[in-house]
Amino acid sequence: MGGCVRLNFVRNTPHGSLLPKDKIQRETPMARPKTTKTPRKRTAYHHGDLRRALVDAALSLLENDGIDALSLRNVARKIGVSQAAPYAHFKDKHAILEAVATVGFNTLADYMRQYEQKASDLPSTLTAYGVAYVSFAADHPALFKLMFGPELIQRESEEFIVTAAKAYETIVDISRDLLGPDGKDENLVSLHAMSAWSMVHGLANLLVDGKLNDELTRMGSPADLAEAILTSRPPIVAPLKKD
Repeated sequence: MGGCVRLNFVRNTPHGSLLPKDKIQRETPMARPKTTKTPRKRTAYHHGDLRRALVDAALSLLENDGIDALSLRNVARKIGVSQAAPYAHFKDKHAILEAVATVGFNTLADYMRQYEQKASDLPSTLTAYGVAYVSFAADHPALFKLMFGPELIQRESEEFIVTAAKAYETIVDISRDLLGPDGKDENLVSLHAMSAWSMVHGLANLLVDGKLNDELTRMGSPADLAEAILTSRPPIVAPLKKD
């Protein structure tokens, strides 16, 4: 390479390190001044930083390139570590997918808390949760698909299991409160919570899959569309006849 100076190094010098030959000729152990070594500043990926960096990189790959691009090898390459480094924290691709999905459920919880501040009573709080759910899906479609997709039907991480359950438990709790005295009936509470979740989850999927683009154009934003649907008149339905 042009402009580079090549230095000849020798081993086992009086100073116990690698030094250029001309430096050894000019300097003796007596003449070499004592210096106080300044601790070298640590780079990233020490003392727990690596796991966070891996998860952040995996999330970035997922949202920018899709789930097919998400592999431990690609994650390692993205942050400049060896291909073996991720295995210190994740035994396989499934493990890091669970970690990424855990970030997703925590983010969904943040959305729900944010929209909850706009509610004034229990019914509007349930609406707020639904709007938050749909808004999160619209903002993070690939992450939303992963969280509820077939890749994570088999759940192994305790942190992932607990975090995922909290979102649904929030809907169960408010359903119980909304039902008042009937909230003691766990079957009724479960039906109410499943009804609410099914509605917003279906709406979120339709939106993410591009099935509501015309409606979205008219309403202006996913949040506005979700609120309009959730607060519209209830569907006209009745129980089916029994045989």
